[in-house]
Amino acid sequence: MLPLALLLACNADRVAVPRVEDDGRHGRLDVRPRALDFWDTHPGFSRSLPLEVQNVGEVPLTVLDAAVVENPDRVFAFDVVVEHVLDVDAIETWYVRATLPEGDPGTLREGALRIRSDDALTPSLLVPLRVTSDPAPSDTGTDSGVTSP
Repeated sequence: MLPLALLLACNADRVAVPRVEDDGRHGRLDVRPRALDFWDTHPGFSRSLPLEVQNVGEVPLTVLDAAVVENPDRVFAFDVVVEHVLDVDAIETWYVRATLPEGDPGTLREGALRIRSDDALTPSLLVPLRVTSDPAPSDTGTDSGVTSP
């Protein structure tokens, strides 16, 4: 019996090598909304917003992972998404949370949620995240409307 390598070398012109061709069908990742804006969030409190993730392609899509990036103040949080398959037309709802530290009123904080998948056109999708706190309360000296009996 000849070793496989020698057999292949002798019959190299007869060995069929399968060719993988792109049939143009792909999984395609879409998100709604395109950005998450947590406007007027109270300092010291958390607020969550939904993000719809959908496969609008023609074949199943593999979501490789998703994580908050560009988040130096750790204002944004997201449960880690592990690799899984998103069927055609399937929609998942994910939640991103923003928690502003107390103080620093009126400050804008920004970050991004990165979603990696096997989408041939957009293998890494960034969803911008923005949060701003309520402006600092001001003492205007006006009556609060509360009266004593």
